[in-house]
Amino acid sequence: MRPLKLCCLLLYLCLWSNLYAQHKDYSGIVTEDDGTPLIGVSVLVKNTTNGTVTDIDGRFTLHASPGDYLVFSYVGYETIEVQLTDNATLSIIMNGESIYLNEMVVVGYGQMRKSDLTAAIASVKSDDLIKTSITSIDQGLQGRAAGVVVTNTSGQPGAGTSIRIRGTSSVMGTNEPLYVIDGIPVINGGASSGAMNTPPLNPMALMNPNDVESIEVLKDASATAIYGARGANGVILVTTKRGSKGKVRTTANAYYGIQSIAKKMDMLNAEQLAILGNEATDNANIDRKLVFADLNNLRKRSTDWQNEIFRLAPIQNYELAFSGGSDKSAYFLSTNFFSQDGIILGSDYKKGSLRFNLDQELSERIKIGNTMNVTYSQANGVVTNYESAIASSITSWALEMNPGLPVRNPDGTYVYENNISNPAVGNPVEDANTYEQLNKTLRMTGNMYADLFIVKGLNFRTSIGLDYYNVKDLSFAPIHIKRGEASEGIATVGQADGYTWVWENTLSYNNTFAEKHSVNAVAGITAQQYEGTPVLVSRSGIEDGRLGYHSIEEGTKIQLANTGYSSWQMLSYLARVNYGYDSRYLLTLTGRIDGSSKFGTNNKYGFFPSSAFAWRISEEAFMKEQTTIDNLKLRVSYGLVGNEGISPYSSMGLLQGTEAYIGTSQIIKGQAPYTLGNQDLKWETTAQFNVGFDMGIYNGRYSLSADYYIKKTRDLLLTVPTESHIGYDVAMQNVGNLENEGFDFTFNATPVDNSKFKWESNLTFGLNRNKITNLPGNENGISGISIMGINYWTRIMEGKPIGTIYGYKTDGIAQLDEDLSQIIHFPGRTITYGDRKYVNREGTSDVLNEDDLFELGNANPDFTYGWNNTFSLKLGENKGAVNLNLYLQGVQGNSIANFNLFSLESFDGQKNNSIAALKRWTTDNPTNDYPRANASPMSNVFSDHQVEDGSYLRIKDVTLSYDFPVNLTRKFNCNALQVYISAKNAHTFTKYSGYDPEVSRFGQNNLSMGADYGSYPVPKLYMLGLKMNF
Repeated sequence: MRPLKLCCLLLYLCLWSNLYAQHKDYSGIVTEDDGTPLIGVSVLVKNTTNGTVTDIDGRFTLHASPGDYLVFSYVGYETIEVQLTDNATLSIIMNGESIYLNEMVVVGYGQMRKSDLTAAIASVKSDDLIKTSITSIDQGLQGRAAGVVVTNTSGQPGAGTSIRIRGTSSVMGTNEPLYVIDGIPVINGGASSGAMNTPPLNPMALMNPNDVESIEVLKDASATAIYGARGANGVILVTTKRGSKGKVRTTANAYYGIQSIAKKMDMLNAEQLAILGNEATDNANIDRKLVFADLNNLRKRSTDWQNEIFRLAPIQNYELAFSGGSDKSAYFLSTNFFSQDGIILGSDYKKGSLRFNLDQELSERIKIGNTMNVTYSQANGVVTNYESAIASSITSWALEMNPGLPVRNPDGTYVYENNISNPAVGNPVEDANTYEQLNKTLRMTGNMYADLFIVKGLNFRTSIGLDYYNVKDLSFAPIHIKRGEASEGIATVGQADGYTWVWENTLSYNNTFAEKHSVNAVAGITAQQYEGTPVLVSRSGIEDGRLGYHSIEEGTKIQLANTGYSSWQMLSYLARVNYGYDSRYLLTLTGRIDGSSKFGTNNKYGFFPSSAFAWRISEEAFMKEQTTIDNLKLRVSYGLVGNEGISPYSSMGLLQGTEAYIGTSQIIKGQAPYTLGNQDLKWETTAQFNVGFDMGIYNGRYSLSADYYIKKTRDLLLTVPTESHIGYDVAMQNVGNLENEGFDFTFNATPVDNSKFKWESNLTFGLNRNKITNLPGNENGISGISIMGINYWTRIMEGKPIGTIYGYKTDGIAQLDEDLSQIIHFPGRTITYGDRKYVNREGTSDVLNEDDLFELGNANPDFTYGWNNTFSLKLGENKGAVNLNLYLQGVQGNSIANFNLFSLESFDGQKNNSIAALKRWTTDNPTNDYPRANASPMSNVFSDHQVEDGSYLRIKDVTLSYDFPVNLTRKFNCNALQVYISAKNAHTFTKYSGYDPEVSRFGQNNLSMGADYGSYPVPKLYMLGLKMNF
């Protein structure tokens, strides 16, 4: 018996030792796809109770056997199963699970699940922004939000954009959306005191785009009514990143790039211009210019003035961010330095920023926190987008300069001016290097909040925010350059200080009753005030310019000496209720009462209500049988929103400075009536109807959101001339109506998604039609800003869209076989063979005049679109991943009034011309497209020849990146490492002949849309970048 027991014991020991030998310790790390460690991930041997959780570094150790399956699970992430092998070290990457219906979307004064939305809201997340390095947050919206038209008004570093959400809603009021950053309605508009002759800088560029967590664009009245009198143009909500509990996470990003001009104008060389100039004087029967006499010498030299002002310009960005926290607190800290030299000599932009966001739990019921951002920037500018009667910008001067002139004289001094025109333009190279224009801007935005959790579902929040700016503009044109000639040296110093504070108190309630009735409500009161104090001083007659604007008192003549003060206040009451029944039927009721100091005593307050209803068809019982459609929702909304975007004191009678002269020397200064007061003045009101649907199939792999809308604006704010006997010039009144109607959609798709390859695609599309439906008292329309003495090129007319371009229609060129006496021409002018002909409207007089104007186009596009594609290829566990991002953006159907053509195709020999001059009419080349050369041409006639198609498709961004394998980067204590190369604005497909079709001479001005004259071209850019997470 004993031998048998001994044998059994030995057999058991052998089996046990063999089994134990198969068990081993497995260890590893669990991270997000960007390399960030995940804390608290459940790691469990499948079908057992043997498990653990990851520590603060995302690491774990677990005893298991080869062949076992480890299950990794974490809230909000896809569960992963991994079969164990003999390799005892694991590196696990967890991807966020598909939560597109449960994704939280920021709305006014709160958050909501995407599935519960009844409004039209477009959302752009931080992941979408960081795929393409952008310099300002508004540029990140271009082509990414359906129904949103973003136009870069200038290519100058730091320059602003113009944004239209669902069309133009006002004539003289603002059309820009309301920006709300972390709950603070910030001051929008160019940060300038008026002392610089450059496009205004972009206040949105002062934020670091990588600090942004998400951008929501509120488009319909249901979404924007919570902002009442400022919601008519849409609202852009910017939410910045905040910290999270756990170990400190460090992010470092850097890139360096080179910019260049995307397109140059093809111009005549010195010999070709001389031949043109001689022919022009011969045709005009005047003496030839001596500068064109020596063709042999001119043939040997030719200056490309575009090459002289354009350059390869570096751009660089460096940023460092930290986030983390404990059980009670969380913080986010970031710093950023950005530097961009302009592609035109003498222009650049530099900024540094610091952000600190903090959340602190004081107790179970009280939580406090803050957001704070400080930015300082400096920009050197050159004169562009400044033309009026004559060429004044650097680019226009470079195009007009005689290529037969050198940049410098033999003694090394600059050539002073063009030698073939009168008045002559100056040397653009000297102007860019010598004319000083410096902008310094300090901006601070921030808020503090406190949350009190009263009972479950009921929360009170109070917050106070501040947006402060200090702008200093300095410019100096010395006497020895052309731009300082008339003033004999001029210096200008301007400063603008402004701030707005906002105090908000809200009570929110969120609860579900009987498992089917959900209520989400908010009510509150807000108060806001703005104050601004500009100062501007300019003196001329500065002979000794060594100290420039640092010694403005040296000027002998006072050009300007202005001070000002501006202030407005708002007091508002708001409420919103969201009700849902069984996650199927959703109802939203919103209302806001706004009181504004801008308006008359009889209309200080206005009420702006809205309602919306949504039906989630996919939650109905009859949809449960199918598995394809996982989300189908119909939405309808209607509401009223306002626009109070006019200057303060517009309802009051205003005075203006005036002068009276006694004799020849005595001047008496005083004040005279200017505007007639209007105590009935009120805001513009826009009624908007929206109907749309959201659909998702295959668990959100494909999704579509589409909306149709119609916006009707009444009580337009217009400056109306008064009768002369009243004694006032104008009065601000509520007159006129306009209408916008359109359609937009967003389509998201993941056509391929497997363990190695993923393709994500996003397509946006938007179209809008605009029309003035009523404009009483303005039967002749409201004209835009005059350019080159042409004031008829655009005007706002009843029954026509805003942005309509008017002019004469060309009718070919007068040919040798025509009877000149039968050709209709302008009064006081004669027509000769080779001159351009124009169409005479039927029924008008036998001479050309403004009765013969035609509609030639519209500055608004027929539609806009954007298409973004991201391709990700995993090379293997130890080989990393390759990503390719391709982003296309375009507009279709808009027209551009190209005033540059008056100079480029003058054919008068008084300025350089484009190579179109080689196609000019001669007896040997009787073309019907271009007129003859003529040194004494008639005054400028704006016609369809200057109106061009502004449609374009742009390869906005191509970025190729490589993610290093985590097991390699871990050796250097790095959670994730990515390097990338990127090309931006790589190519633009367009028929437009100018530098760039994305242009706006008058920026955000509603009356003068679509002009191009002396613009700063948008550059193309190639960069190399690095991103690291620790």
